[in-house]
Amino acid sequence: MISLQQLQLQQQRQQLQQRHQPEQPLSEEVVLIWFRRDLRVHDNPALWHACQQGKPVVGLFIDTETQWRRHDLGDGRIQRTRHAVAELQQQLQPLSIPLLCIEASDYHDTLTVLQSLSDVLTISRLCFNIEYEVNERRRDITVCRWASQNAIAVERFHDQCLIPPGAVLTRTGTPFRVYSPFKKAWLAQIQDYTADPLPKPDAQTPAASHEWLSQLSPLAAPSGDEQCSESYWHQRLNDFLQQHGELYKAQRDYPGKDATSGLSIALADGLLSPRQCMMAAYHANQGCFSGGQAGLDSWINELMWREFYRHITVAFPDVCKHRAFKPETERVAWRQPSLDSQVKAEFDAWCQGKTGYPIVDAAQRQLLTTGWMHNRLRMISAMFLTKHLLIDWRLGEAFFNQHLLDADFSSNNGGWQWSASTGADGAPYFRIFNPISQSQKFDPDGEFIARFVPELSALPAKSRHFPLLLERAQVGYPNAIVDHQQARTRALDAFGALSAPAEATP
Repeated sequence: MISLQQLQLQQQRQQLQQRHQPEQPLSEEVVLIWFRRDLRVHDNPALWHACQQGKPVVGLFIDTETQWRRHDLGDGRIQRTRHAVAELQQQLQPLSIPLLCIEASDYHDTLTVLQSLSDVLTISRLCFNIEYEVNERRRDITVCRWASQNAIAVERFHDQCLIPPGAVLTRTGTPFRVYSPFKKAWLAQIQDYTADPLPKPDAQTPAASHEWLSQLSPLAAPSGDEQCSESYWHQRLNDFLQQHGELYKAQRDYPGKDATSGLSIALADGLLSPRQCMMAAYHANQGCFSGGQAGLDSWINELMWREFYRHITVAFPDVCKHRAFKPETERVAWRQPSLDSQVKAEFDAWCQGKTGYPIVDAAQRQLLTTGWMHNRLRMISAMFLTKHLLIDWRLGEAFFNQHLLDADFSSNNGGWQWSASTGADGAPYFRIFNPISQSQKFDPDGEFIARFVPELSALPAKSRHFPLLLERAQVGYPNAIVDHQQARTRALDAFGALSAPAEATP
């Protein structure tokens, strides 16, 4: 991977060469495809359209680690992205598309990268798939203005949603705030958006500057991790639909069962597209998005939730600014770890999986050891932090982002605000999961708990859900850091207090 400084040095060298060799091949026009969270060659609208222009195509990926960390992405997520980029380079090589991998600090450096490239390449067109978050949209607005000023055509495409944000609206033309009516409207419109995924483009005519570009950003060695390859996830999608799709609804909430698709990791970096997932499920479900097999209907419904949260991100950009979707919930009296040592100890216990509630601890330890957490457990863990400990959901959102390999802003923020009762169509504030009954219902034999909290594996299955004090002492498992009933009352009081100040305001 080349740094921005190295790119600028190469640019200076190339300019010196051009002074002595006026007819340099770098003067030919090229189409630049800018990869982001779409690290694949199949069903990539920006790549496909770049390859239809009849001109050489050059790929670009900008590694902005400082920006990613500012967005709370952790080592595992960043490393996986880089491995996926290396795999993409390999995939593009037979297509005669060099992929320039350039390190920059943050989004502010993006324009400098493009300006430096435009000084040594004649870029006639820039193609990219749209990112919906506020910082990314601001970056792209700046880039589009620069491109316009430099006579570079820009083509932007939607690849994260089947129906673009802003196209699913209420009868009064406003964005939906609640999922059920959004789903109904989405289903009413989706037949206009059911094109099958795009194929991989044909091999291109190499740019005359291909050799120089390949030297500028040589192929990175593959990581050897099959989960960073596009082909692995194609097979994983097919296997899930064939082997687990029918049982998904019945088994999806049981973390001990291998019943979920696990495709969120691929979707996070764009090794699969939502269209590939949705249309594969659509065809497996006898050509319908709803009203088919119960299991496939349920999985498609989860994909629609994912799309709903992206529409929320665009329509209500304040959620990108660490703000609650429901403004009134900004007044919840969250307990702050930075202000109280006891609260900090409780937050640390939650982070480490040492709360004394086995299903919560198993969830947290699954996250810490695998970089992934089952969706039912995400709800249980998030609700425990926000309702049992009354700790600000934003701290939990950041912690998940730092450790999840499938970290994705819209889905993570939407899930946390749902659990905290601050978000779009969030759980009613009085709905507070009892972690013990959740454990008994969804891990009845305590097998999942025993796997990730191994000190409890020697206890009888029934005891694993909430061991007695003596049993805890015998196996070295901590006591519960909070009483469920007392915590529930405290949370209800905190949310219930929101109405009184609002009514008293003149």
